[in-house]
Amino acid sequence: MPTVVSSDWEALLRGVLAGLALFVGYLVLALVSPGGGGLGFGDVKLAGVLGLLLGWVGWGPAIVSVLAAFVIGGFIALILLLARRTTRSSSIAFGPSMILGAWVALMFPVQVLAR
Repeated sequence: MPTVVSSDWEALLRGVLAGLALFVGYLVLALVSPGGGGLGFGDVKLAGVLGLLLGWVGWGPAIVSVLAAFVIGGFIALILLLARRTTRSSSIAFGPSMILGAWVALMFPVQVLAR
């Protein structure tokens, strides 16, 4: 339900702050990656949008989403390396892991921060 109708301004503020935090966090990771081979700017923009959505729900899902995305991405990379489908110098898309991490955070809610 939109904020204008429900007057849930706290959820809107939390969503904007989470979106901004994830955008800036991923932007820093993209800028400091050695040789520019890490995160791309598509991942940075996706992080901002996912942060807005997950922040609307709560801080817990936003945090779980980031953690799950990196765990899922690492697991996918490990499987691809073991199957010899990729090498250590290959690029692996991180966007699908971010979306799957957001899905995990929304489908399996956990209490991360105490109120």
